[in-house]
Amino acid sequence: MAKMLMRLCLLFPLLANSYRAQTAEMDGTLAIASDNLEEEHAVVQPVDTRNIRYMRNSDQIFEAAIAKATEMGEGVAMVLADHTGTTLRIETTPGGNGYRNFAAGKIQALIYNDLDNSKLCQRSLCGPGAIASYAFTGRAGIQGAVMFQYYHPEDGQVTGFFSVSGCMDMWDDVLIAKSGLEGASYTLVNGETDVYGFGLVHGANQIANTAGFQGSLVEAATSDNLEEEHAVVQPADTRNIRYMRNTDRIFEAAIATANNMSQGVAMLLADHTGTTLRIETTAGGNGYRSFAAGKVQALIYNDLDNSKLCQRSLCAPGAIASYAFTGRAGVQGAVMFQYYHPEDGQVTGFFVVSGCFDMWDDVLIAKSGLEAAGYTLVGHETDVYGFGLVHDANNVADGFQGSR
Repeated sequence: MAKMLMRLCLLFPLLANSYRAQTAEMDGTLAIASDNLEEEHAVVQPVDTRNIRYMRNSDQIFEAAIAKATEMGEGVAMVLADHTGTTLRIETTPGGNGYRNFAAGKIQALIYNDLDNSKLCQRSLCGPGAIASYAFTGRAGIQGAVMFQYYHPEDGQVTGFFSVSGCMDMWDDVLIAKSGLEGASYTLVNGETDVYGFGLVHGANQIANTAGFQGSLVEAATSDNLEEEHAVVQPADTRNIRYMRNTDRIFEAAIATANNMSQGVAMLLADHTGTTLRIETTAGGNGYRSFAAGKVQALIYNDLDNSKLCQRSLCAPGAIASYAFTGRAGVQGAVMFQYYHPEDGQVTGFFVVSGCFDMWDDVLIAKSGLEAAGYTLVGHETDVYGFGLVHDANNVADGFQGSR
């Protein structure tokens, strides 16, 4: 009770002054109130951050937002929260420590108002009421929190939150929050001004802006979809991997390239029958494992001819919809390599990557893996690699196939 009285003593003079002040002074009141209601200590990160692994490019979100706030000379607090409103990470710029709880309060207010920012305060005149409400409810009903979609293995497509607080003008908080998401390659969902999406499925939905194709089924049946986001389980039958050269180096090089590109991807090695032999992922890429395998199946179905698969973003929606029903993901990302099998002779294996927003970045990572492991393109091919003396001879002597 004593703490509540102290808060009221701090708040009521501020509220009285803010009603008499001009717009700029009123925005300043919001800042002072936030300072008064927060502890100005070192930032302590949340303990339960399990759901952050399902969000793409979270580091880049904060980096871009911090850069924008610093450019604007603003001391702010930034909060990333999951679909339940649980805070996963907090960062601040100098002078922004005191706004941490107020930033989290914006998320709680948005959840309370059915994820509808238009129900929250949008002008400085309603600021005092929002502050008073925050003192009693913990909900800060003013602008500053934006939303983004991500896939959760148990709950499906859900909405996360990125909130900023500390600017004199609440709309500058919004600007910084949006800059964070856009700097991390998120783009606005069609028809929305404060909801962002990320990745291939989101991009496909943007292109296929047609009634009924909103991605509820497609999201649940593609990359992030029917996968459990747990530790990668390696395949049981890996007998044919022994006939392939430098497989460890293929994955090491591909992982290095994906990390350099800040991409969360799944990488898959398959034999000539399409059987998966090994799977690896980078951070955030676990959900793309089956979609990667689907690219192999699509390539086999299309006679190992990548030119028959989708090569532009315009055809991605159809390929995604097809995958939901056939298990074949007819988009780019799988490259081939030749190896010798003791029973079947010279055969074609597959190395496939999935998870990048641009399918051609998947191809780049896959090719980087093979090339760094000593594989080189077969003559006149752009997506088929060979390895070793016989392959080199084939490249020199056109027609010398020399499987043995």
